[in-house]
Amino acid sequence: MAVYQDKAKERIRGKLNKVTNLINQQIERKIGESDTRLIVVTILTQLLGWNQFENLTGEYAIKGGYADFILRKDEQPLAVIEVKPVTLQKLKEQHIRQARDYAINEGIDWVILTTANEWQIYKIVFTDNVPDAVFVYSVKLTDKDIKPSEKTELLYYLSEEAFRKK
Repeated sequence: MAVYQDKAKERIRGKLNKVTNLINQQIERKIGESDTRLIVVTILTQLLGWNQFENLTGEYAIKGGYADFILRKDEQPLAVIEVKPVTLQKLKEQHIRQARDYAINEGIDWVILTTANEWQIYKIVFTDNVPDAVFVYSVKLTDKDIKPSEKTELLYYLSEEAFRKK
């Protein structure tokens, strides 16, 4: 495995408990969606290695609305990130549909739907020229049934380093 991949996983593993504690505190405080966005930016930058100013665009205008964030690399959009409140118990079909529509309208292949605690990843695929979002995986940071090493691996796939390999 490449050195940068090992370093990325070490970074994620080293900060996972701190971020999980932050999420639990904010759930307890019952924060809203706008404050949840701040946690998402923290996770994207501190855990996943993205640069806030080079790789993230907030409130990105897309036909039909505004995506919370667009994740980009070398000015190319990689993923739509749609944020819902950290207190939300379950992401719903309407949330997935909203993020999917943003990605399809913008020609972006990946969708990340998140509450900062739960991260759901979707890939836009075309079947008979009809686009849809296909579920790839999810990870819930506060889930005690998932080993930290598993969370680290799943989060790694969202890191800047992982996107180098596409």
